Amino acid sequence: MKRSKSHQIDEHAQQLLKQALPVTWVLNEQHKDYGKDYLVEIGDENGELTGQSFYLQLKGQETVRTGAKEDRPTFPLKANHAEYYANKVNDLPVFLAVIDISAKRGWWLFLQPSLYLNQTWRAQKTVTLPIPIANDLFDHQRLRDAVMMAKRWMRLSHPISIHEAVISHKQLIELQDPRFEVKVSLRKDRPHFTLHAKQPVNLTIQITKDSEDVKKKFEELIARGREVDFHPGEITILGSSLFESANDSGCVLQASIKREASLSLICFDNNDMEIGRLNEIPGQFVGGQKELNFNGAYPNSPLTFSLGPVGPNLAGKVGMHFDPQKWNSYKLHLLPYFDRIYHFFEALSKSAAATVDCYIDGNCYFSVRLQLLEDDSFVQPLSQFLDKVMKFRKIARHFNIDPVWDDAKFDDETIDKVEQLYGVFIEGSYQVPVADGRLTATCVRKSFNFVQLQNAPKPTAIRISKLCTYKILDQQIDAGRLVFDYSDMILSVANDDTSGPKRNKNKQGATKIDRRPVILVADAAPMNIMSIRMASEDELSENGVTVSHEV
Repeated sequence: MKRSKSHQIDEHAQQLLKQALPVTWVLNEQHKDYGKDYLVEIGDENGELTGQSFYLQLKGQETVRTGAKEDRPTFPLKANHAEYYANKVNDLPVFLAVIDISAKRGWWLFLQPSLYLNQTWRAQKTVTLPIPIANDLFDHQRLRDAVMMAKRWMRLSHPISIHEAVISHKQLIELQDPRFEVKVSLRKDRPHFTLHAKQPVNLTIQITKDSEDVKKKFEELIARGREVDFHPGEITILGSSLFESANDSGCVLQASIKREASLSLICFDNNDMEIGRLNEIPGQFVGGQKELNFNGAYPNSPLTFSLGPVGPNLAGKVGMHFDPQKWNSYKLHLLPYFDRIYHFFEALSKSAAATVDCYIDGNCYFSVRLQLLEDDSFVQPLSQFLDKVMKFRKIARHFNIDPVWDDAKFDDETIDKVEQLYGVFIEGSYQVPVADGRLTATCVRKSFNFVQLQNAPKPTAIRISKLCTYKILDQQIDAGRLVFDYSDMILSVANDDTSGPKRNKNKQGATKIDRRPVILVADAAPMNIMSIRMASEDELSENGVTVSHEV
């Protein structure tokens, strides 16, 4: 009776598996367990069992197939087996061991994450699994380390802690190629890996599908450093086992140059004299071999800068963005980089030209001269906004307060209060045209002089003296007694004529005096100017309204 070829291959594979694994490891054969040939328990060098176990599925072949890279083993796994391992086996990791009985070599692959990362098998009958050549079955320590990582990945992937699951995934990837440090994140529910080489790594990217579309993608990837979605079979990446699965399943890839850099902006007047600068704004150049873009900002600053694209025959553009919300929660006197930003934009708003100097590792990489536009829609409004914040800071110092910045509360009404206080207490007085406004006062009829009102010129000046309190960004400011002068106001009585106190007869014939209050109204004339100042010593005790023609 002759044994079949498949039985012979299986027996050779089992013998080679036992030779490959340490003698202290226990192989418990699973006769009735679908898709899991062995339950392997790891033993220490001294023979002590560790209790750390994993499933092993053994596949022996007379000659193991290879992928596009000639020395890369591959194995065709049936889709129903893949679904079982990916969806049903959640307790222990499953390792596929593929043994070439002719070459007497073997390799392993931790199945669950391989099937998770590339799920094209769900629409196929079989999936070809590439196996990293470094996963040598005879490398005991590498296999043991992989089992420890795999057990943690299994525990965290079903899931206990998202944070720990990410760490586990990161460690599994780094185990495949220790030359890279890996950062794992999710983008649109897909894993995203950022690889940082800890040492020089030579990678070769080959176009395997000759088409204009793939060539354009390659240009975007290498020349511009942009993120590109490659479909299965379009490229092959050689030089690291990390990329071997991407060759068959496709990947979203970005190969970018990143260089720490800084920008300095200097502005000049019409005589080409320097009048302001922002020094060494930290940032980073990111891009490809032919095109780079800079993005940077001072730490915690609301002002960000961009420059690019720069490269051969590319002039690039300088962009600026200002978001005052970045200052929220900071004390007014400690707004990050306020003084530096304020003085620069004060100068830039008066500048005729500016230069941008780029520094890498302390050396000037390039310098570009900019011509500023007179109708700039960013610099002038921002300079005016910063000027209002500067006035608020001076007022806050004058009254010894330090409120917390809140961009939403620094509105037009608040800015108007700041302008008034700044004019009165820093500049000595505040003036503003008020052509559309009304003041009302409630007066005692008995003492009200209707004759004076009738003879008052139209318009006339009035003065109001009162104690004032301002509330700005949840801080109360007691401004003391202020005098408000209005140059051109038209006076009238809202609830009566101007004939004086009325004396009417009651039913019994007795004289009845009208004691209702008089509502005096002052409407602003088109040329009216409102002026505010601090009250003089003689005016400190006054409180009320004065019509100028009575003085």
